[in-house]
Amino acid sequence: MSSYRGIFLSLLIAFILNMTPLRSNPLLPDFVLIVLVFWILYFPETVNLLTAFLLGLFMDVQSSNLLGINALGYIIAGFLIVFWNRRILSASPIWQVINVFQVVLLVHISIAITMWILVPSFVFSSLDIFLPATFEALLWPLIKRLLANQGPFISRNKP
Repeated sequence: MSSYRGIFLSLLIAFILNMTPLRSNPLLPDFVLIVLVFWILYFPETVNLLTAFLLGLFMDVQSSNLLGINALGYIIAGFLIVFWNRRILSASPIWQVINVFQVVLLVHISIAITMWILVPSFVFSSLDIFLPATFEALLWPLIKRLLANQGPFISRNKP
């Protein structure tokens, strides 16, 4: 049971980082998303699409956002990570960053399009999509290094 403490603690810290007052700035990365991508990639038996959905709902409630919008984005990220699991794990570090960038970019695009459809007054620019995705992808090596020793890894999944 203590092996799951690292997973829970890292997701809690990411959630707290997303709660900072600066979070209203659209250029800041979504820490929960990047930590969730890590755990789904390396430990999909425990951190799965249900976890992604629940974390998305918590983020929606915390940010007073349209209920389900982050849940949709996190589920898309989880599905893509599960689908591209072997591709990402076997890639070199630079290609892992590129693959993570693709995943988080698709998440931000899907959230923006959904908000644009559901909220008529919603306006977004391409910088609101590309800059957070870029920062999240650039955070990937750091997150990977920080979280690599937290959690019950199987030897084949070690980063």
